[in-house]
Parts: sequence; C-alpha cells; structure tokens
Amino acid sequence: MNSLIRAASAAVLLCLGFTSGGASAQAFPSKRMTLIVPYAPGGIVDLIGRMVAVPLSERLGQPIVVENRPSVTGTVGVAVGAQAPADGHTMTLIANANLIGALSEAKPSYNMATDFAPVIQLAEYYAVLVVKPSLPAKNLPELIAAMKAKPGGISVGSAGIGSSAHVGLALLSQQAGVEALHVPYKGEGPLIAALLGGDVDMAFLTTAGAGPQMKSGKVRGLAVTSLKRISEFPDLPAISETLPGFQHVAWLGLAVPAGTPRDRIELLYKEASVVLQSPEVRQKLAARSIEAAGTPPDQFHQRIRGESEMLGKLVKTLGIKSQ
Repeated sequence: MNSLIRAASAAVLLCLGFTSGGASAQAFPSKRMTLIVPYAPGGIVDLIGRMVAVPLSERLGQPIVVENRPSVTGTVGVAVGAQAPADGHTMTLIANANLIGALSEAKPSYNMATDFAPVIQLAEYYAVLVVKPSLPAKNLPELIAAMKAKPGGISVGSAGIGSSAHVGLALLSQQAGVEALHVPYKGEGPLIAALLGGDVDMAFLTTAGAGPQMKSGKVRGLAVTSLKRISEFPDLPAISETLPGFQHVAWLGLAVPAGTPRDRIELLYKEASVVLQSPEVRQKLAARSIEAAGTPPDQFHQRIRGESEMLGKLVKTLGIKSQ
C-alpha cells in the first residue's frame, strides 16, 4: 500500500514538474521590457522605435520602456544593449550606421555580427544627394567633375561619424574616385541647418529631410541612393545611372543579446511582424518615405554579416576613424 502511495505521489510530482516547466518556458515576457534607442529623442530612429514599441507592448502584454542612450555614432547605446542579459527582455534598435560606427573605433565596443541575435529588420530608407543652390553643379556628373578638379575643395556635411550620410559619402568617394571635405554634425537637424546656412556645400539627406527643402528651393536635389529611381522623386536620377551598381540603403531593426533563447527570438519576431504589417504603422512609415521590411532573424543576420565585411573594408580603405 505504501509503495502504491509513493508511486502515486511521484507521478503527481512528475506531472507538476512538467506543468511548471512548460509554464516557465511559456512565461515570456514575464516582466517590463526595455527598448534601447542609441540616439536622442525626436530623430527618425527614435520615432520608428516608439512607433513599434507601443503596439508591440500591447501584443506582448508587458510595458516596453524606450530608453534613449544617445551618442554621435550610436555606439554607446548599442554597446549597452550588447551587454544586457540574454533573456529577451532587453531589445536594441540597431542601424547599419552602428556597424561603421563600431568598425571605425580604435577598440570596437561591440561586434554586431556576433554580439547580437537579430530579431527583425523593421525598415529601410534611401537618401538624396543635395547641394546648396549656389553650387554650380546642376547634376551628378558635373558635381563629380568639380570634385575631381578641386580635391577636398567641396565640403560635405553628415549627421555624424558613421552615420548613413557619412557612409553615402564614403561610397561615393570610393566609386567616383573623388575627395571631399567631410564635416560631421550631431544629427540630421543640425546638418540641414548648416546646409541652409551655406556652411557646407552638399549632403546626403533622408528623403523625409530632403523633400521639404527641395520643394522650397532651399537645396537642389541631384540624385537618390536607391538602385533605381523612386516614386517620390521620379525626376531625380539614381546615382547608379552615373556610377553603375551604386546603392546605399539605411536600415533599422530589432536585436537582442547573443545567447537569447531561440523560442523567445521567434516570439518577438512573430509579434513584431504583426505590428509591422498593420495598416497604421505602414501608413506612418510611408508618410515619412520609409519602407517596411519585416526581414526574419536568419536573413537579417546574413545581411549584418555581409555588410560588416563590406563596411570593414571601406573603413580601412578610406581610413575612417571615430572622433
């Protein structure tokens, strides 16, 4: 009789163990979550982060606190995200600008290809090469000719070392064989102000930043960084029409620290995908000339690895260094 009782008790405990283990495995997220945004509030990266965080929080059933950790290159916030506990409760909003930001450091504070487990690529957007109206060049071939005639004589502003605008300049310099004076600013807002004030001759601006300035005639658009012309600016040629194969796309995505359980990554991807597919979010992105992506974890990881290698070579070739 006692043996039967002990056997029954063991069976009950075993069942409870399986139930408890299953509940534990499914209890994610189990607490407040954090989304690290490596840039200051109000910028395009912060805007997209908050745009996604609110509906994602509702779907996951836990609050998501947006934590801004700004720095010129974004590397400070990304490094913090890389060092967070690998339990899925801390996500980081990463951008390809953060790749070159780390690669240009004397002692890189993180390796995006190995220190993070990508969750989803959220969006991507292009840039417009614009010049101040007083610059004689009316098109890209004329601009390239002017830059070759006077190496370093034309100034190019960017949103900071390692920013998408800086990468665009580096790629243009490499493929066109030109040299320009790079003038970094702390974000696109100050860059636009400098361009309008005549402090710099040209810049790569996001489509959202360039549109109003072009419409008002305060800057002149020369080309877009997409492989083909885009519907928003159909009269602007792609840089690839002058420099075959040229393309520069800025992207943003969510990532968690490497070592985060795969099932948690899959859950975050699933719920973030639903958020990204919602008409409301897509309309908000489209209104800012940003394309929703939705790239899954493994494919996103492949892109990060590929661009890490490509940008690493670019950094070495051009001697780009963080300031």
